[in-house]
Amino acid sequence: MSVPPPAPVIAPQMQNSGPNPKSKDQSLILDRLKQIVELLQTSTIAEESGKDPLSRFWTAYKRFSGDYDSNMLERCNSSMDILLIFAGLFSAVNTAFIIAMQPNSGDTTNALLQQLIQITANSSSAAQITFISPTPTAVWPQVFAYASLALSLIAAFGAVLGKQW
Repeated sequence: MSVPPPAPVIAPQMQNSGPNPKSKDQSLILDRLKQIVELLQTSTIAEESGKDPLSRFWTAYKRFSGDYDSNMLERCNSSMDILLIFAGLFSAVNTAFIIAMQPNSGDTTNALLQQLIQITANSSSAAQITFISPTPTAVWPQVFAYASLALSLIAAFGAVLGKQW
């Protein structure tokens, strides 16, 4: 049994009552097309008249794939929520450790003041300026802390993009 083709869409007759009859006709046609699209999207003609095995297969496939897709979407959304919470907490704790690892600014200020006093006390000769450089054992933990903070923020950004997609 075949389904009869849909009735053709007939454009309304043009009327010269308004200043722009084309735009009125176009809006009427557009409204009619929207109604047809809504009707086709909610139509169950194929599901109801599916007597042959192929149409029953595709009907079952559509139902099962829709269920699977909705379950997968729920799982992905909950995983993204967990990832966002973890990344936020990890970034906060990591930031606290980075702040704690920073050198004491008071020590640097005191060293610079001592150098200024030595320069002013020895006005005839300039004292050599000594730079306080951090040791490699102090630099590597900070490098890893900043790298982990950057990766955590990138992961959070990716999770946000994934949720919005």
